[in-house]
Amino acid sequence: MLRKTWMNQETYATGGEVKKKKKKKEKKKETRKNKRKKSNGTENTWVQTNKGVLKLQKTISDNGK
Repeated sequence: MLRKTWMNQETYATGGEVKKKKKKKEKKKETRKNKRKKSNGTENTWVQTNKGVLKLQKTISDNGK
């Protein structure tokens, strides 16, 4: 009979393959990448109005698709 003490449930679920846990730094990098990807196609750009005043306005960009 197998001893279960050294195997965790994750190992049984994957059929014997042990998943490596990600380090904290790797997780942080991933979340940063995901946040960057989430742009919905709109970006804020400074647009000059007819009075010569700069104003933030949302513009549609191609890279967000």
